[in-house]
Amino acid sequence: MPKTHRPPPLGAKLGGGKAADVHAWGADKVVKLYQPHIPDRRIKAEAFNAQTLHAVGLPVPLFFEQAEIDGRRGSVFERIEGLPISVSLRKNPFRFFQLAGRFAAVHRLIHHTESSELPPLTEHLRRVIAHASALSPAQKNQLNSLLHALPAGGCVCHFDFHPSNVILSPRGPVVLDWGSARQGNPLADVARSCVLFATDHISAPGAPVVKIWNDAFTQAYLHYYFDGAAQTREELQRWIVILAAAKLRKAGVRETPVLMRLVERGLSNQPP
Repeated sequence: MPKTHRPPPLGAKLGGGKAADVHAWGADKVVKLYQPHIPDRRIKAEAFNAQTLHAVGLPVPLFFEQAEIDGRRGSVFERIEGLPISVSLRKNPFRFFQLAGRFAAVHRLIHHTESSELPPLTEHLRRVIAHASALSPAQKNQLNSLLHALPAGGCVCHFDFHPSNVILSPRGPVVLDWGSARQGNPLADVARSCVLFATDHISAPGAPVVKIWNDAFTQAYLHYYFDGAAQTREELQRWIVILAAAKLRKAGVRETPVLMRLVERGLSNQPP
């Protein structure tokens, strides 16, 4: 059973999002307090993934324990000092290419590690595509055929890799939020990041400007990621179709048309 903590009291809120709020917890820890809609399996997966991947040397915050605080489920991690790449970009836009290069380098580092203990990514993609109501049966069949033809791979895939999840700490970049991590093809993970960049501007203030910024960062990130890599951008495009289709499963009203354009354009370019 999770332990119930009273002392120390919750410190300042350090960040948060749709899934959780993050608070200071003593001098050198944080507690991630999950929102009620987050399933227990996701919370347990994040703890397991963090322990597993920290043990093999990836730049992952140390996990300590699960806790229940004022009726909310939480996980206690080491506190990582530093700024996310997303904040560094806003504060220092002249470092745009340097930060895009560091972002790509961390992603490649992750992809150089394999872990058979993580769940397979292709099974997850097949499952969510099957439940994406925006897709027609013919599109689902075509997507499944494409997915079957692509190499599954066995490397670590973060599956939520974006600049807000990479902290530039004194000891180097550290990557947060491993609850979605799986084993699979590295280009599937890159495609997931590309799809996130293609959609996360939609509800943002000043969306047209954010889109231009995201598009530029995506191209810089891909330039550095593929520099010297064995994979090609042509292979990446096949995965972008799959990942855009998978994101339709929980897409909002404004996201869906953007994702459908990616899917339809991608499927139209596939050989019959």
